[in-house]
Amino acid sequence: MGAALFGGRGRPAAVGAGLAVLAGSACARFGIFAAGIASTEDPVCAVGPQRGDAPHNAERKEPR
Repeated sequence: MGAALFGGRGRPAAVGAGLAVLAGSACARFGIFAAGIASTEDPVCAVGPQRGDAPHNAERKEPR
Protein backbone atom coordinates (compact mmCIF):
# COMPACT_ATOMS: atom_id res chain seq x y z
CA MET A 1 0.00 0.00 0.00
CA GLY A 2 2.90 2.29 0.67
CA ALA A 3 4.08 1.87 -2.92
CA ALA A 4 0.66 2.91 -4.16
CA LEU A 5 0.53 5.97 -1.93
CA PHE A 6 4.12 7.19 -2.00
CA GLY A 7 5.45 5.74 -5.24
CA GLY A 8 3.98 8.44 -7.42
CA ARG A 9 2.87 7.38 -10.85
CA GLY A 10 5.88 5.23 -11.68
CA ARG A 11 5.34 1.88 -13.34
CA PRO A 12 7.50 -0.16 -10.91
CA ALA A 13 5.53 1.15 -7.95
CA ALA A 14 2.24 0.36 -9.69
CA VAL A 15 3.40 -3.16 -10.55
CA GLY A 16 4.58 -3.74 -6.98
CA ALA A 17 1.31 -2.48 -5.53
CA GLY A 18 -0.67 -4.63 -7.96
CA LEU A 19 1.31 -7.72 -7.02
CA ALA A 20 0.79 -6.98 -3.33
CA VAL A 21 -2.97 -6.71 -3.83
CA LEU A 22 -2.97 -9.92 -5.88
CA ALA A 23 -1.02 -11.77 -3.18
CA GLY A 24 -3.39 -10.54 -0.46
CA SER A 25 -6.41 -11.62 -2.45
CA ALA A 26 -4.93 -15.06 -3.10
CA CYS A 27 -4.15 -15.52 0.61
CA ALA A 28 -7.72 -14.58 1.55
CA ARG A 29 -9.20 -16.93 -1.06
CA PHE A 30 -7.07 -19.91 -0.04
CA GLY A 31 -7.68 -19.16 3.65
CA ILE A 32 -11.44 -19.34 3.12
CA PHE A 33 -10.98 -22.53 1.10
CA ALA A 34 -8.92 -24.13 3.89
CA ALA A 35 -11.52 -23.10 6.48
CA GLY A 36 -14.23 -24.77 4.39
CA ILE A 37 -12.26 -28.00 4.27
CA ALA A 38 -11.74 -27.89 8.04
CA SER A 39 -15.46 -27.28 8.51
CA THR A 40 -16.38 -30.40 6.52
CA GLU A 41 -14.10 -32.52 8.70
CA ASP A 42 -16.08 -31.57 11.82
CA PRO A 43 -19.59 -30.40 10.80
CA VAL A 44 -20.81 -30.38 14.41
CA CYS A 45 -19.13 -27.01 14.89
CA ALA A 46 -21.20 -25.51 12.06
CA VAL A 47 -24.51 -27.34 12.45
CA GLY A 48 -24.71 -27.45 16.25
CA PRO A 49 -24.98 -23.70 16.87
CA GLN A 50 -27.51 -23.31 14.06
CA ARG A 51 -29.77 -25.98 15.49
CA GLY A 52 -29.39 -24.56 18.98
CA ASP A 53 -30.92 -21.25 17.89
CA ALA A 54 -34.15 -22.82 16.60
CA PRO A 55 -36.93 -23.31 19.16
CA HIS A 56 -37.90 -26.97 19.37
CA ASN A 57 -41.56 -26.51 20.18
CA ALA A 58 -42.40 -23.65 17.79
CA GLU A 59 -44.89 -24.19 15.03
CA ARG A 60 -43.45 -24.33 11.55
CA LYS A 61 -44.53 -21.50 9.34
CA GLU A 62 -45.73 -22.39 5.89
CA PRO A 63 -43.74 -20.91 3.02
CA ARG A 64 -45.33 -18.08 1.11
